[in-house]
Amino acid sequence: MAKSFKIKLILPFLFILVFSCLVLLPKLTKPFVGHHDWNGVFYSNIARNYLTYGLKATQLGQVTNSGLQSSDQFNYYTHYPPLMPLLLALDFKLLGISDITARLFPLALTILSFLTIFRMTQKLKLKPLIGLSSVLIIFTPMIGYFSHMPSQEALMVFLTIFAS
Repeated sequence: MAKSFKIKLILPFLFILVFSCLVLLPKLTKPFVGHHDWNGVFYSNIARNYLTYGLKATQLGQVTNSGLQSSDQFNYYTHYPPLMPLLLALDFKLLGISDITARLFPLALTILSFLTIFRMTQKLKLKPLIGLSSVLIIFTPMIGYFSHMPSQEALMVFLTIFAS
C-alpha cells in the first residue's frame, strides 16, 4: 500500500520531467547564433574566466577578457550580479566547458521551475490545474526561446517561482 502511494506521488513529477525533456531537449545542440545567443557566449566566457583565473584573482568580478591576460588588464562587467556566471562556472567545473553544458544549466532550472509550479498547485489544492499548469507552460514561446539560453532569465524565473 505504501509503495503504490509513493509511485502515485512520484509519477506526475516523472511525467513532467520526461515531457519537458522531450519538448525542450531538441534545441540543446543549437549553436550560439542570433541576437540573444550572444548572452550565452558572454556569460560562458565569464564563467570560463572564473575557472581559468580563479575566484581570488578575479575578486569575484565578472572578467570579460578572452585569452590569457594579467590581472591588471582585466575588463569587468558590472551591470548584473555575478550569480549566473558563478553557477555556470560550477556547471563547467562539474561537466566540462562546452555549448551543451552551458545550455544544460538553464534547461535544468527551467524544468525545476515546472516542477515547482506543479508542487505549488498541489499544495493549493487546485485539482483541475495541477497537471495542466505545468504542461501548458512548456509550450509558451518565451519558455521555448529562453529555457536553454545561458543567461539571467532562467535563473531569475526559477528563483522567483521558488520564492513564491
